[in-house]
Amino acid sequence: MNSDKKKNNNNNWFNNCTNEKEKKKKDKKRNTSIQIFYKNDIDIFSPCIDVEGKLCVITSTGDILRYNILIDDIKQNTNKSTSATSRSLTSSSSSLSSSSISSSSSYRKEGLREQHELSYEMQKDNDEEGEKYYDSIDDVENIINRGDKTKTLKKEKKKKNIQEEKYVSIDFSSECLCSDNDYNFYVFNPITKCIMIIDKQKKVELYTEEYEDKEFKGINNLLYDSKNNNLFIVDSGNIYEENTCSMYYINKDIETMISIDMDSLSYVNNICIYEKDNIRTIYACVTKENRIIKLIKKGNTYIKTGFLYLNGNYSPLFICTNNINFVILLKDLSEEEKKGKVLEINSNAEIINSFFMDGNQFNGICYDHNIKKYFFIEKNIIYIY
Repeated sequence: MNSDKKKNNNNNWFNNCTNEKEKKKKDKKRNTSIQIFYKNDIDIFSPCIDVEGKLCVITSTGDILRYNILIDDIKQNTNKSTSATSRSLTSSSSSLSSSSISSSSSYRKEGLREQHELSYEMQKDNDEEGEKYYDSIDDVENIINRGDKTKTLKKEKKKKNIQEEKYVSIDFSSECLCSDNDYNFYVFNPITKCIMIIDKQKKVELYTEEYEDKEFKGINNLLYDSKNNNLFIVDSGNIYEENTCSMYYINKDIETMISIDMDSLSYVNNICIYEKDNIRTIYACVTKENRIIKLIKKGNTYIKTGFLYLNGNYSPLFICTNNINFVILLKDLSEEEKKGKVLEINSNAEIINSFFMDGNQFNGICYDHNIKKYFFIEKNIIYIY
């Protein structure tokens, strides 16, 4: 009797260990799809994809930068890691390699930076859900090419270099940028509280400064809906001073601004557009209330409904969609938690993936439909997911 009981206990212990190992393997595989695309020397903001399919950002000094990807075929030896605590983040034929982590004297210097594959050493679970924590860029630098060097695999690789191009400089700093289908950029000027347009000839002009004599408080988000040729405007102001929000969109076909009239709309920091069955829905980060809401278009009006409430200290700052799932960037506004959090959910608000970042200074997110990847910024680093 005692022997059978002991045997059962041993079996249970073995099964629990096996299940735990399988769970960690799944978590590790699930969370290793993030890579460093590019590291800049100063803070950058508001990533967007222009009409030519190039990733664009704006710097804290008012430079609009674009990134070109150059690909060459080369043969090289790559280490095949057999370590249980690290995993190589290799790119598929449609994705991009991680950027070099070496610093340069100036971000303005154009040139090629050779891209290297990165290995992320996974840390132990940070909470009961088994979320993973990514080390900072400096720690990542120390584990490049880590693995079992006794086993090598020679294969055809693609060498990818990223060329940084300074597209234009403006005489004010901004954290809000977007691009349309007609080679125009739109930038919010926080000094004059106006939206400026930069045309194909790189000429900077006033685009709009108010809605029906109502001045902007401070625009947080400019979002271009390429399918319907609409420019969405989120006017919320300073997150620590304002509690309400105004939202508009400009019909670019007739250059007319229309208000999205919502009674008592709380502070919204960022939005994205999701469309299904010809129904267009705005998903909005109601940052101070720790929730995501839906604004469903019905005729010429929008109906507000709830979508996701987030427990805990983390508040949603940015949201983006590939029209299937959503990626949300969160931070603790009280700054007690220094880590940032990335959350991926489906259209039913079910969690697909979540992990922590070392920093929490998120500065925007966008989706590239050409390569089917998200780009998001934390301080001065562009990540690809």
